Amino acid sequence: MKKIVPLLMSLVFILTSFSFSSLGAESTSDSRIKEIQQYLNTEFSDYIDYIPLDGVPSPYMCKALIFALQALEGLPTGVANGNFGPTTKKCCPDIPYSGSALSYSSESYSAKQIKSFTRLLQYALYVNGFSSGECDGVFDSETEKALSDFQTLMGIEATGKAELDTWLRLLTAPGDSSRGAVASDSATILDEKKAELLYSEGYRYIGRYLTNASSGFDKALTREEAEIILASGMSFFPIYQTAGTKYSYFTASKGAEDAEKAMDAAYKLGLPESTVIYFAVDFDATRAQINGNILSYFKSIREKMAKSRYKVGVYGSKGVCLTVTEKGYANFSFVSSLSSGFYGNSGYKMPGNWTFNQFSETTLTGAGASFAIDKNDFSGRDGGVSCLVDSHSHSYKATLSKEPTCTKAGTRLYSCDCGYSYTESVAKKGHTAVTDKAVAPTYKKDGKTEGSHCEVCGTVIKAQEAVKRKTLSKVKSLKVSKTSSSYIKLTWKKVTGAEGYKVSYSTDGKKWTTVKTDKTSYTLKKLKSGKAYSFKVRAYAGGNRGSYSSVVKTATKVAAGKLKTLKSSKSGTLTATWTKLSGADGYQLYLSTGKKFTSKTTEKVTVKKGKTVKTTVKKLKKNKKYYVKIRGYKTVNSKKVYGAFSSVKSIRIKK
Repeated sequence: MKKIVPLLMSLVFILTSFSFSSLGAESTSDSRIKEIQQYLNTEFSDYIDYIPLDGVPSPYMCKALIFALQALEGLPTGVANGNFGPTTKKCCPDIPYSGSALSYSSESYSAKQIKSFTRLLQYALYVNGFSSGECDGVFDSETEKALSDFQTLMGIEATGKAELDTWLRLLTAPGDSSRGAVASDSATILDEKKAELLYSEGYRYIGRYLTNASSGFDKALTREEAEIILASGMSFFPIYQTAGTKYSYFTASKGAEDAEKAMDAAYKLGLPESTVIYFAVDFDATRAQINGNILSYFKSIREKMAKSRYKVGVYGSKGVCLTVTEKGYANFSFVSSLSSGFYGNSGYKMPGNWTFNQFSETTLTGAGASFAIDKNDFSGRDGGVSCLVDSHSHSYKATLSKEPTCTKAGTRLYSCDCGYSYTESVAKKGHTAVTDKAVAPTYKKDGKTEGSHCEVCGTVIKAQEAVKRKTLSKVKSLKVSKTSSSYIKLTWKKVTGAEGYKVSYSTDGKKWTTVKTDKTSYTLKKLKSGKAYSFKVRAYAGGNRGSYSSVVKTATKVAAGKLKTLKSSKSGTLTATWTKLSGADGYQLYLSTGKKFTSKTTEKVTVKKGKTVKTTVKKLKKNKKYYVKIRGYKTVNSKKVYGAFSSVKSIRIKK
């Protein structure tokens, strides 16, 4: 059977969210969750891909429970898709089994099959926060009680039986989106016709916004609209949201500001004491974001509203509502299960203080009106506003609560005896600018552009930017000016701005030794004769370094030649011997009929092996006296570097 590929599974669980988790605001590994993960991997590997055994519910694991249900119903792998659609609903059995639902192949379920369904039910209850004891597939009193407790929390009839509606609530966040509702919320301003239409459709509670959106969208509840809603026989619950669709919106200061604006709007509308105001988190907040700035935002709201006559509510995913509630920052929760793609609706249980549960969108049309609403479950914990009190005119006392500085605005607190207060910003004083002069760059140090700072507080007004130090030129014209058997002298052209030069030398071209000099020449001394060297030089100034010169290769001269013997054993021949010179690649023997070794009188003989210490020269002039000297050489880059000549010896050639 063909497996569902990981990419498809990923797309599926992003599109659907779940109400699963025995975990609260903090996610920790759970041994029972590991058991469920292992069960899914073992029993349904043809339908799902491997689930990590980490003991933490994930959207993919929760989605896998729906695949498991479809597998037990007998849906082929090509039909099962992880969505609780019409076929899955049709084949879903009541537990205890009544016999009404049939499998995909239109057969009644056996007792063995129902035991598997029951085990899956027990697992689903556990990840929703309700333990049914042993997950063994036996429908006992503990399983029945867990079912009943779950149904009670979700606001459905506590029958203690797993009927289709209960299965849907266990395995999907919205549940059955076609179910009826008595509560709703809408961004549409209601007139008499719209209010009448809502009431005629069975709605008794409507959520409305206290203020307009920051974008300017007109959705604010007015005193006139509030009176129309109440006159129609409905109640309303106030929602505060101007934006709140991005994490960057949520800060402690924004929480204090929103609390002030919400209370002011509520006072002006005449909302009575104990009215719950729901503050919205309308984006897919991660666990880290919920525990970060979102908690800071609601902490400020709680502190600001602590002495007012209103209560704090939170609107958002189950994760947002549960975490904010557990921290004590909200009295009630308005859960956005409709946002099924929110990760915060997976891995969290339903908060126990939920009042409204948003689960479906619809459009009402009739009686000359048409507008969109969101359908909500109603728990009865918050009956909303059913009457208005006289709107209140505040009498404020102003206090400067924070002095302005050069860089920061101050605040002035306005407070009314009724408990409402708000703050007003006091303009900052501004800076007294002082110029920070530019600094020209050198070869040793970076420079700076012109800047400025405040003379009073030291704040940088215009930052000085670094100007990179000047670039040192590459060393040019590096050459060997003089060599001997024990030293090599180098020279090169001066580099502008250089503090000194680093001379690097090597005998193998791999390992380099570096020395410093402040001159444009350097003599490397105490060297071995006949040794090849490579050189390169670069300039420096402080930590600034220029580019290396081209590499120059040379060698120390071999030691002065040393003739040992001269013999003329045959007529016209001469045999010379000499001392072997360390490092020599060969030798050059000069034979001259004159003492001055002129080009006309001199014959040169080259011996190309450094190990050779003897050679014979033939076809010399008979009975002629010859003067002889010898020198060694070292070959570097195909050029010969000659050592000094030996002392001159003479011999007469035999007749």
